[in-house]
Amino acid sequence: MLGRVMRPLGALTLAVALAVGAIARFDPALFFRVPHVGFVLWVMTGSRELPPTFTTDALREEHYRKWLRHGDVVVSGMPKAGTHWTLQIVHLVRSGGDDTYGVLGDTHGNVEYRLHPRDALEQRIARESAKRASPSDSIPWFSHTAPQPDLPALQPARNPSVRYIATMRPLREVITSMVPFINDRSPEFRRLWGGFPGPHLNSEDILALMLRTPRMFFTFARAWWEVRAEPNVLLLHFHDLKKDLRGEVQRVISFLGESRTDEELELVLHKAGFAYMKANALKFVIMTGPNRDIPVTEKLVNKGQMGGAGTAFTPAMNKTLESALAQHVGDLPDLMHWWEHGGEYSRE
Repeated sequence: MLGRVMRPLGALTLAVALAVGAIARFDPALFFRVPHVGFVLWVMTGSRELPPTFTTDALREEHYRKWLRHGDVVVSGMPKAGTHWTLQIVHLVRSGGDDTYGVLGDTHGNVEYRLHPRDALEQRIARESAKRASPSDSIPWFSHTAPQPDLPALQPARNPSVRYIATMRPLREVITSMVPFINDRSPEFRRLWGGFPGPHLNSEDILALMLRTPRMFFTFARAWWEVRAEPNVLLLHFHDLKKDLRGEVQRVISFLGESRTDEELELVLHKAGFAYMKANALKFVIMTGPNRDIPVTEKLVNKGQMGGAGTAFTPAMNKTLESALAQHVGDLPDLMHWWEHGGEYSRE
């Protein structure tokens, strides 16, 4: 009796396994149609990394010259380290304070971000390159990636006519900021991406994810620090932007080779301030989906506070984070100090 029951179950299990394998090989985007856990299947069946919305394929040798041009500015930000804030500053500096755009995303390209599971490489390159006012114009580019040997688009020495601005923030603050940012993902976004990023996450969950994806945090900081001497690289720290926005904006102006009148500088500072950005929050909403009609999250401009991570971190979490920092960047004490505190840094 038991054998007769188990045989069809075994055949069913085999059929399911074969179907999952076929999807993983030929059309992994189908996994995202599975509610709640589709993104888990996508990761498990292809040794893929989270988040599923980001990819580095356009940064590789065979593709990056299709979109990266002379005079472009790449703003590469550690997650929740002020990437969009920096892009707002860069746009305002380049435009003399004009912000008549609809949403900030209209002012820069982003070939790393997939609007939906079937957002193909060539489609992304064509769509984002079309944001140039003319084929010869330069534009800023959003990035969450650091220099790597197999990604020439993010190699400053190889692209001396491209300027790179990298932003960083202490990891405890990053984790504290990421908790509401991830948990505020809209229901439509979650359905689009097979349930990603999953159920409600706390700071311990975020720390665990951070340890599993070191390239976006530890490797990111180390890689940009190691190329800081390149003349076309500028490092910005979240604390410095908070403490001295005027001074940091002036650094960006000088780095980009721009010249602004006192009146234009005051306009840039006003529109780069958190009060203005929160009052005009609709300009900073990130839309996704095939028709760009799905909000990623209901709120993008947070409080932008420094510190505040103490209550979210247990002694065990602090110990885990300190151990990870020692493992990944412990041999770079100057980086460890600057990463935590900001301020001036040596280019040597």
